[in-house]
Amino acid sequence: MTVDKTRLTLLNRLQQGGSDHDWVEFNSFYHSLVKSWARHFGCPESVVEDIYQNTLIAVLPALPRFEHTGRPGCFRSWLKTIVQRRVYDHFRREMKHVPKQKEGEGENRIGQNTWTHAAEEQE
Repeated sequence: MTVDKTRLTLLNRLQQGGSDHDWVEFNSFYHSLVKSWARHFGCPESVVEDIYQNTLIAVLPALPRFEHTGRPGCFRSWLKTIVQRRVYDHFRREMKHVPKQKEGEGENRIGQNTWTHAAEEQE
């Protein structure tokens, strides 16, 4: 997938509140990229779109505080970190629903492989 550079003019408009058209443009620019990052971090396909929505929910209030350093990839790095956190939040919530093992029953592996895989990808 070829990904164009982040348009700083678009980011500047969004930081000032942006129009509906600006958000549509953002969505068309980043939707596939964010979903591919979610998959890369081990997110199951069934929740990839939820991760995208949760990422937007996190980006909206944080974007006005984002400061672009001028370094290429700065915004994408920031956005990718948010995606990673949303994926990890998903796995944390998933693990809360796994019943605890009784002593001596061995390890419970439900969800563990996915979580471990996502964590290893970051090392």
